Order: sequence, then C-alpha cells, then structure tokens
Amino acid sequence: MPLLSGKCFTTRDDKNRIIIPARMRKATGPQGHEGYYVTRGIDECIVVQTVARFEDVSAASADTRVRQTEAGRRLEREIYSNAEFAKCDRQGRLLLPAALLEDLGIGKEVVIAGVNDRIEVWDRVKWEEDRKKSKPDIGKNAEKVFDRPGQA
Repeated sequence: MPLLSGKCFTTRDDKNRIIIPARMRKATGPQGHEGYYVTRGIDECIVVQTVARFEDVSAASADTRVRQTEAGRRLEREIYSNAEFAKCDRQGRLLLPAALLEDLGIGKEVVIAGVNDRIEVWDRVKWEEDRKKSKPDIGKNAEKVFDRPGQA
C-alpha cells in the first residue's frame, strides 16, 4: 500500500486534467502505472486510489454488515456509481470526471493532497476553509480517533 503525503496547489486544464505530482506518482509505484480509480470522497473532494487499494476498500465494504444498513447501501451507491478508472498520460496528467467536478463544486484552482493511502483533489477555496476548521481541533480529533484522552 502506498504512503502518500504532501500537497501541491495547481490548476486543472480546460480538459479537466490535473498533473499528479511526480513524488506522488512515484510513491504509488507499479500500482500507479496500472491506473487509478477516481471517485467522490466522503468530504467535498475527489479521491484517487490505486486499483489495488480500491479493490481492498471494495472487499472491506462488501461485508454484509455494511449492506444491511440503509446508510451503508447509500454510501456504497454514492462511491461506486461515481467511480471511474483513469490512467495518467505521459505528462502525468489525470482526467477528472466532469460530473464529479460539477457536483463537488471544484473549480480550476485545486489542491492535490497525499493523504496516507490516497490522493485527494480539493477546490482550493474549500481546502482553505476546511483547514481553518480543522487546525484548532487537531488534538481533540486525535483523541476521538485514537480513543486516548490527553495523548494527542
């Protein structure tokens, strides 16, 4: 599984392509050469995952407990019905689905962020707004996620 980190501020071209930073393409290794799945993220962003990682996530969500709830079925429907396979061209450009860009309100100015095992593509203004909200709560969020009060 790739470890992706860092961010870059860039623009998408008129054909809805972005250049995935070389360091992120390199981090995905041979898996990235196979291509990527591009879909809607849970937050207001596009998520880009290697085929192998997308298949791992798919296998985990195929658990019948997920499908036994209305929320689980709706989540799966939203993520998988919007997923498209794409490959970077020789210049490292990746085509983003126009419908996702429109639905998520992602303009020309974007942020490409490496987030652990995935790449997130954000509208730059929404990225800045999200950062402003998140920064003050990083300690509290760490405690909630790791369930260890006072050890953030």
